[in-house]
Amino acid sequence: MPHPPHLHPSKAISPAPLSLTLALSLASTLSSQSIVLRSGQALPGLPDPNVRCLVGPQAGPFGSPFTANDFASARTGPNAIVLTSIAGGWPVALPSDATPRWINSPSNSTALYAIDFTTTSTGRTARLAIEFVADDMLGVPSSATSPLVEGIYVNGVAVPYSSAIGTYYQATVYESLDIAPQIVAGTNTLYLYLHNTGGRAGLLFRAEIAFDKAASQTFGTGCTGSVGKPFLVLRSGRPALGTNVQIELYNIPNTTLAFLALGASRTTWLSQPLPYDLTVFGMPGCSAFVSFDDFLPTTNLGGVALLAFPLPNVGGLLGLQVYMQGFVSDPGAANAAQATVGNALGMLFGG
Repeated sequence: MPHPPHLHPSKAISPAPLSLTLALSLASTLSSQSIVLRSGQALPGLPDPNVRCLVGPQAGPFGSPFTANDFASARTGPNAIVLTSIAGGWPVALPSDATPRWINSPSNSTALYAIDFTTTSTGRTARLAIEFVADDMLGVPSSATSPLVEGIYVNGVAVPYSSAIGTYYQATVYESLDIAPQIVAGTNTLYLYLHNTGGRAGLLFRAEIAFDKAASQTFGTGCTGSVGKPFLVLRSGRPALGTNVQIELYNIPNTTLAFLALGASRTTWLSQPLPYDLTVFGMPGCSAFVSFDDFLPTTNLGGVALLAFPLPNVGGLLGLQVYMQGFVSDPGAANAAQATVGNALGMLFGG
């Protein structure tokens, strides 16, 4: 394994401009397009004409990873059924859209749902945004005997950080970064893996695939410092060209230095896969979720670190993906480095 670079924050407080640090230009000359998919587009008690499924166990996950045959079987399987009634405590509608209805499999069970969509656009960025309520969740959480299993797939390819998300008490909004590499001209399929842990099963969703649009996603989890786990958020909404971006890092000491590690990748760093164990830096229990290619200084205002910058409306920035993770100097942290890291934030620059 290559020797990691020295990461003391005081040695990395003069980053190059963002557009120079991560140079990436994706041309886009096509007009914007959005595709909306909804559950339950039939009367209650009838089959959903747009959603089919691969029926799983009555309760619990599928017993093995999905194969190409599983995805094909979901597309040709039985239609989902629009529910005639819902369990107590389930929301009756999504906050943003009253059109979708609840669905479940014909056997009221765990299921891999498939819904086709057609597009003529390829080669551009594509953001997937899903608002949903699930009984019990999308995907499968990790355990001592099994890894995470993602809950969302596009054309059989897993969408990262979509595992064990959702609840049946309130709507969850999930947003991906760029899924354009998984989309082809013609017919495509969105798959939603509903994991039922027992009792009633059901899914209510609205999914939107939008081209050339900005997106953001938080992922990973920080390690505990003297005031908790640092938490990184994009405060200004989506990172659209021509707007101001404001990023905030919470749960840090109010007199310390905080930086945002800036990276071009969330899959590899130092030729090693991410997440990367930071024990080698004297930070056991902490992980890097992005490549630490540079560091951006922040302003600490009473325990909240701020970074704000304008995002120019420049065509060369369209489609750029960047990743950030909080890095905090914390004298009270219980490790040799006296530092902690937070979760990570990915941004897809768009319209």
